[in-house]
Amino acid sequence: MGAVLAGALAGCVPSTVTLNWPVLRATMPRTIAAPRMAARQALFGGVALPEGLDNVEITDPAGAIRDIVTQALARNFTLEVLELDGATPDLVLEIQTTGFTLAYATAYNLGVDPATMFLTYGGTLKLKDARTNEVLAEGACDSHPGGRLETIEGEQAAETLFSEVREAIEYCSDDYRHRLLGFR
Repeated sequence: MGAVLAGALAGCVPSTVTLNWPVLRATMPRTIAAPRMAARQALFGGVALPEGLDNVEITDPAGAIRDIVTQALARNFTLEVLELDGATPDLVLEIQTTGFTLAYATAYNLGVDPATMFLTYGGTLKLKDARTNEVLAEGACDSHPGGRLETIEGEQAAETLFSEVREAIEYCSDDYRHRLLGFR
């Protein structure tokens, strides 16, 4: 039974391909494009947000992560960044959100509504050579608080949420650049 479960779970784990810098340099790419990709789920879909977050708008972290990683690749490989509108880039970078969850709980017996909140974020990166359709780098990132929960008051909810989103962006952009793309 354990072997069957392990085999089933192994199929769910995305493959990891790390970038081979010498091979990429030898192909002499000149351009890169990074299309905007829709998240695989609605951000905070169906979640009742805490008071103070009702009107807070959070954008998909994949956009900021994509911009950071694209600029790092462009600088290090002297690439021109193109928009995909009619352009034919040498490299295509795809970064997509696969999961975005806000965990929020209140202590109902207290009058000031303190809460515990944390955010988890998951995403994927795929760098392809558009000239050969070869995958040059691929992998996933999961950013979560590692058991860290913060107690907050109602008016601190938005600030805490924005801080958690910034941490997820920083963590995954660093993870992609260092682990998958080999930046030092």
